[in-house]
Amino acid sequence: MFQIAEPARVALGSAIEQRGVFESAFALDTLLGSTVLGASEPIVAQIRLAWWRDQIGKQRDETSSNDPLLNHIFDAWGTDAHSLIALVDGWEALLADPKNLSEFVHGRASLAGSIASRLNQQKEAKAAELNGKWWAYADLASRLDDVEIREWAVSHARQILKKPGRTSPQLRPLAVLGGLARRSLKHGGTPMIGDRLSPFVALRLGMFGI
Repeated sequence: MFQIAEPARVALGSAIEQRGVFESAFALDTLLGSTVLGASEPIVAQIRLAWWRDQIGKQRDETSSNDPLLNHIFDAWGTDAHSLIALVDGWEALLADPKNLSEFVHGRASLAGSIASRLNQQKEAKAAELNGKWWAYADLASRLDDVEIREWAVSHARQILKKPGRTSPQLRPLAVLGGLARRSLKHGGTPMIGDRLSPFVALRLGMFGI
């Protein structure tokens, strides 16, 4: 129903409970990414981002919008929907200044940590945020056609590329994203999905969390 970027769509297959939390978050991230990276008129993209920030910062009964994705976010996240604002801020920072990469990485990390909290896995929030950072770095390195950005992302990611512990079943989609991202970064920022081995890597991560 919702458009989701391929790595996140593959990761979504390992969601064993509260799938809506992952699906709505990944769909929002994909939408924001399309808005920013495909922007021909930055001011229009800015308005769209501002709309999303405003809407998810409200309570459900405070908005008159009937947007399907917004409704899905409220269904899955309830009163915690506002925790997705950091993701919007990260994409907005990238729109305002394509070299402002740290804020984007923070937004993805915050999203992953919020997912852990929403699923009552607070003990794994830090590990979830680390997976979010790897995902952000790999996305920057593989999706943006800029050698300087790729080198920055790979260099910063390698400073935190450590062997992770096993991820709980509830957070396996984050393990899939983090694992595919680490693999991408170790190869210099290659696409997270696309080669013949990536589906098997994703399957192992989804099944075993490591």
